[in-house]
Amino acid sequence: MNHLFVHDPVGFPGNYTKLVNPRVEPEVVGAVAEWLLKRMR
Repeated sequence: MNHLFVHDPVGFPGNYTKLVNPRVEPEVVGAVAEWLLKRMR
């Protein structure tokens, strides 16, 4: 994954528009949500 949390096999910023499925994986969203919940309590 790249810094945008999407799968990027090449890692070159110029290819971002060519990514086949540029979506954040549910596991990443869940991990971020859990992290936020722990810190906001």
